[in-house]
This record gives sequence, structure tokens and C-alpha cells, in this order.
Amino acid sequence: EDIKKESKKARKDKKVKEDRVDDGMKKKRKDKKQSDKKGGRNKVAQPAETLSPSMSDHGASSTSPTTKPITPSPTKRPVTPSPTKSPVTPPPTTRPTTPVVPTTGAPTVDPEFLLLLSKLPHAYPYTRFTPWMELESSEEAIATNLGYNEDLWDNLERHDLEGEIFDDLSSTNKQNAALLGMDGNIWDCYMNHYGGLYWEDMVAEGVDQYWAKLGWDQEGWDEGGNDPDTEDMYWSDLSEEQKEAAHQLCFFDLSWDWVKLPCWSQPQLCED
Repeated sequence: EDIKKESKKARKDKKVKEDRVDDGMKKKRKDKKQSDKKGGRNKVAQPAETLSPSMSDHGASSTSPTTKPITPSPTKRPVTPSPTKSPVTPPPTTRPTTPVVPTTGAPTVDPEFLLLLSKLPHAYPYTRFTPWMELESSEEAIATNLGYNEDLWDNLERHDLEGEIFDDLSSTNKQNAALLGMDGNIWDCYMNHYGGLYWEDMVAEGVDQYWAKLGWDQEGWDEGGNDPDTEDMYWSDLSEEQKEAAHQLCFFDLSWDWVKLPCWSQPQLCED
């Protein structure tokens, strides 16, 4: 078993990836592997009371019979109160008078990105692919606990931890990875791409066929030394069949070509 582990370590050391940006040309993916790994209201007034009719001091009237009672008119007409203050029409503002209808549902997503998501076998790890400078403070703290810094976070596959499959992580690291939205399936596919498994283990997982389409076989994978041509290729160099296989290993153009995370949304940051 110790010999097998040593063989695995030797194979992993030979598969580490080298940064291919220094000379502006494609670097071999196998060289990259070798250099990167290290083990109120108003009140309404009430109407006035109607006065009782009054008789003449002499008890008689010269124009009306004394026996006919006089129906007096109200001494005061009830007053219907007016508002104490006229309603004030507010002055116009600079805001549009047309009401703004709030939007519902999720924000519009790039159709090309939606198409990419449909090709990937596991949920996309949004937090992990967020640039370091855009992480919430709590997320940055968790990433730090996993051993990341800005350089290791923004450059995929540089952290030694990403060379391990999820089952080999410590319980603390598994918990921290989960807090960043990565379970075993997501970690093994997007972070490790099953590179921490022997070929026979990949057969059990059903992913050996995808690495085979990228030119790998069991001997080259387990023993090293015979890297396929695809290790030298950029995404644009791969055939459509190879791209489809790479998608099943949770690769896509940006991750395959090791583009720094800040450059994913701002390509101008990477222009030389």
C-alpha cells in the first residue's frame, strides 16, 4: 500500500500544472502541474340651536290674528364648515410620474452562461469562482481557514489542497468547503477534476471515459511520463468531442486555460 501511495504521489507530481503566461505562448500543462504542486382631520361645527318662538310684549300682532301662532325662522342658519385649510397640491418632482413596476424573478443571465451550466454535471460553485476582492468578509475568513490567500484563490489549481479529493480532506476542511457551497461532488469535479484518484477509482466513479477522450490511459495516469497532447492545448485547440468530455470533468474555457478569476468578468485586466 505504501508503494502504491508513493506511486500516486509520483503521478500527481508529474501532472502539476505550470503557469503559461510568462513567455506569451502556450506552456505545457504538465510543466504547470510540476511547478504549482508542493505536496389629523378638521372638527365639524355643530349647527346652532333653533330659538324658541317669542310673542309680542303686548300679546298681539297688528298683521296677524292673535290666536295664530307665529312660526319664527331660525335666528341663525346652520353653517356647514369649510375646511380650515385648502388641500395643497405637492409640487412636481424630478422623478418620473409613471410608476415603476418592480421586477420579479431572477436577474437576466447571459444565455451563453446558461448553456454552459446545462453542460456541467454538478452545481456551479459561485462563491469559489468569485474573485478574492469581491468576497464577503465572512467568506474570505472561511477561505483563509482553508489555507487560501488572494493569489491561491484567484489562480485555480495552485493550492495544494485542490490536489486532494474531498474524502481526503480533514473534517474541518470539509466543513469549511461546505460553508463555501462545495460538497464532495462539487469539490471533486470543479476543484480536483478527479485528479486525486487512481484510474481504477475513476472507473468506479464513471469518469475515466472522459479523461480517456482527452488522451489519457491507465498506465500514463497511474505511472506518469506519457502525458497526452491535450495537456499542451488551450481550450480553443480542443475538438468538440474533447470539450464535451472536459465539461463532464467540470472544465470550461476559463478554468481549462487557468484564467485568473478577476479576468473572467473583466478581460481587460489580463491584457498585456
